[in-house]
Amino acid sequence: MRKIVNLFLAPVIVGLTFCAASNIVSSYAESSKATNYQVLNKDGRLYIFASSERMAGFEKSGELGIGIIKIGHGPNGETVVFDSDDAVREYEKRSNVR
Repeated sequence: MRKIVNLFLAPVIVGLTFCAASNIVSSYAESSKATNYQVLNKDGRLYIFASSERMAGFEKSGELGIGIIKIGHGPNGETVVFDSDDAVREYEKRSNVR
């Protein structure tokens, strides 16, 4: 009976440990992405960047390439242009917009 219990508990413990570890890595990755969060106000639009590389490219060329545009989404009804889904999530988290 004890062997059966041990055979059942070992995978459960390993599984729980793996889940906890992956949540820690996931939350660390999300917090490190947030450190790159930057906002530019240009031509009456807000540009939100989660990637410092994309922001640098935008500042050089004035072009974002592929982005996410939300018309009237800014605090004063501005159009907001995001460089990625991560930028949208971070903006909405910081401004309490949904």
